[in-house]
Amino acid sequence: MNLETINTLLPFLLVIPLAINVLLMVKVTNLKKQIKSSHAKTLALLEFLRKQQSRTASIKAKQALVEKTVNSSTVAVESIHQSISDAAFNVINNLSSKEKTKTRNQKLRELHDQTSSDVYKSVKVVNKQVGVITEAFLSTRKSTRATPSDKQPTPERQVHKKRSKRLDPNS
Repeated sequence: MNLETINTLLPFLLVIPLAINVLLMVKVTNLKKQIKSSHAKTLALLEFLRKQQSRTASIKAKQALVEKTVNSSTVAVESIHQSISDAAFNVINNLSSKEKTKTRNQKLRELHDQTSSDVYKSVKVVNKQVGVITEAFLSTRKSTRATPSDKQPTPERQVHKKRSKRLDPNS
């Protein structure tokens, strides 16, 4: 190669890296725009997820409050009912002069007390079951959106464990 050829090629050799740099700068600018757009979408998605979690937590809190209110109301009504029935049976017992009437009154009182106890216990159990079903529904809705890891218990196991605890009428 002679000097004249080198002088002719030299401007082209200098322009090629410059052109490559310009192309790369255009690509980088486009990538920055894409990154900003993706970042904005990610932030919007995170905000949406936070709101959904907040709504779910709010619904669960309301469900727990309703369950607790129904249970405490049932206990209050049961107590008032028992007081009224005790007063009525005591009046009948005190006013009756015959032993046969007192015996019949005592049997009726035992039957009444057992029946009303069973009814109120049933209301409490149904209330707990509705709570379990609601929790299972909320957990199922949540778990269909996110895949649980192998180390976490499945929603079915959690519901079964909660159901076992809640359905115990002695608690």
